[in-house]
Amino acid sequence: MPPREFTNSRAWSLSKISVQKPYRHHGQRNACSSEPLLRVPAATDGSLTNQRANATLGTGHSSFNNNFGVERFNVRHVVLYQLLSLDGVAETPDDFILHFDDVMEENLRQVISAQDTVLLGRNMYDEWSEYWPKSDDEPFSSFINGVAKYVVTSTPPLRSWSNTTVAQGSLAELVARLKRESGGDIGVHGSVALSRSLFALGLIDELRLVIAPSVIGAGRKLFEGTSPHRFEVVSNVTSPTGYLLVGLRSV
Repeated sequence: MPPREFTNSRAWSLSKISVQKPYRHHGQRNACSSEPLLRVPAATDGSLTNQRANATLGTGHSSFNNNFGVERFNVRHVVLYQLLSLDGVAETPDDFILHFDDVMEENLRQVISAQDTVLLGRNMYDEWSEYWPKSDDEPFSSFINGVAKYVVTSTPPLRSWSNTTVAQGSLAELVARLKRESGGDIGVHGSVALSRSLFALGLIDELRLVIAPSVIGAGRKLFEGTSPHRFEVVSNVTSPTGYLLVGLRSV
């Protein structure tokens, strides 16, 4: 069975949900220049937010224009994709993600297509390394089994999984090293404790949140115990079944 934290699995099924937890894009400035690494031309339709799922931000690992006309450069970003209830609960998404419509699925596809590296906490790794190698729930199954994975743990995992590396050194050192390398987005999926640690270190560049129109009242919350941090909204789409797909970047 899929991980409770983020998949209770129907949710995870068929993208059907879950990959719970993630996003990024950052108006970081080049150390040698005062120019921002993102340049956002004026929107031709007067709005960046009233577009459907295929209007989610593109990747930051190469220079091109995405659907918002944002020119991206070769800077990797840490992107957290998360499924949340209205009151911020981030575990057992089957309790609040009751639909996964075409717009939500396309949003997920765009998120994972931009990522070539994933960070996982130990508990999430233990659960996923058992579930996903035997799963055919697409598109996430092919993605997570094939992508380069770094598990953040103080003890060696009990189970092996293809393309997995046990992180060495501190979390900050790991992220800094990955960002120096060429590649796509660095994804974070599930792993609430790891996500909170990344927030505490100021290492989350972007958020991609799928917010359900449901209040759960109990369960671990993504932002519980985190320090204050400002993000700006870069995309805001409501799916046909009423879920809010929000993209935010660190400022």
